[in-house]
Amino acid sequence: MRDDEIQNLLRRAEADIEPAMPAPRDLCRRVRELDRRRRNRVRVLTASLPAVLLAAGLATWAWRGPRENGDLRVAGDRGAGVAQLAVGGGGDTVSLEEIERLAAEADFHLLVARRMIAAFEHERAMEQVRRELALGDGLDEVRRELDVVAYRMICRADRMREAMQPSEEAVALYRQVIELFPTTHSAELARERLAQAMN
Repeated sequence: MRDDEIQNLLRRAEADIEPAMPAPRDLCRRVRELDRRRRNRVRVLTASLPAVLLAAGLATWAWRGPRENGDLRVAGDRGAGVAQLAVGGGGDTVSLEEIERLAAEADFHLLVARRMIAAFEHERAMEQVRRELALGDGLDEVRRELDVVAYRMICRADRMREAMQPSEEAVALYRQVIELFPTTHSAELARERLAQAMN
């Protein structure tokens, strides 16, 4: 029953108020929609980052890799007793030490890439937390709307008093504001106006 009373009061308050600016709820919806689109773009870019890094690594490997027919064979070093890797038939050879050095360098680059991705993910998570903190607890908009409704009821009661209508109706509206919205700023205003109406 109390919900019905509030709905009736809201309808009456809306009917008494002149057309106002567009509802802030519409603005909030548009801002949230733009934020959702931006988050989706960031997710797509984040998801594609490993693929881009992999493609760049493969392109680098392919560019620096075997140039001829691609067959690799191990040939013995004539003087040092170290096995060498001969590329194709061109006579270019690479020692196993060089291969180990290149493997260590590749591991280092992989480690740097993973740390960069982890740092990017951490920054993205921190940005998400900042956005959620900026949005508040979700009840702020409801509290503002309740305060607006209470203020509209006070305005209606004030118009009744100015029009010299029976002050009992205005007093009843002030009391309803105090009863239904006790924690709002409008409840304090209703208490003041009620005290004025009683004098």
